[in-house]
Amino acid sequence: MKPIIRPAKENDLESIFKVEKRSYPYELQAPHRVLRDRFNSFGIKIAELDGEVVGFYTCVPVFLDWKDESELIRKIRQNRDPYYTRWFNEYKNSKIFNTLYITSTAVSSEHQGKGIGKLLVKHSLDLAKEQELDYRASVLRVKGYGKFAKKGLSIGDYLDGIKTGKIVNPILNHYLSLEFTLGKPISNYEPDRSSMNYGIFAHKKIGDKDGG
Repeated sequence: MKPIIRPAKENDLESIFKVEKRSYPYELQAPHRVLRDRFNSFGIKIAELDGEVVGFYTCVPVFLDWKDESELIRKIRQNRDPYYTRWFNEYKNSKIFNTLYITSTAVSSEHQGKGIGKLLVKHSLDLAKEQELDYRASVLRVKGYGKFAKKGLSIGDYLDGIKTGKIVNPILNHYLSLEFTLGKPISNYEPDRSSMNYGIFAHKKIGDKDGG
């Protein structure tokens, strides 16, 4: 059975909180008040399978300067803490946006590896197109990089290995399969031991092939 992707309702929030806990280590989990604020701001999209919430993503329209990569990354860093709150506040008071920024994507641990995450990403591309935005962007975890780092492999070489097919990372590979661009690694992005605190900036221009 294929999951249904739909807007979350108020009575889905408790299930969303449970999925968050089953998807991320404690230090990366968004508090209930933050997820509720995202729900009240731009909404949350959920994946429902046989009546059960098995995944979701949160997002917000933002404005990014795509002509200046260093400024773009600086702004992402600036807004990462606490919990992208400033971007959600800006959304409530601004009218100029060009990018759908995905602040989190989660799939319950018992349903991972079934393609649900990829369906959520595809839905976000459709949403960006529906909102008439130019880009869809997010910073991705590099889950599993830690064991390669212990062997002396740099994050740059690790990313090159993924792009050339020598290394498999399910998260990054499925973004590549959807023709996202994986930018330079961002050091000290968030406290994620498995990723050695790195994040990978991933983006796609809406209107590119398969862009929604």
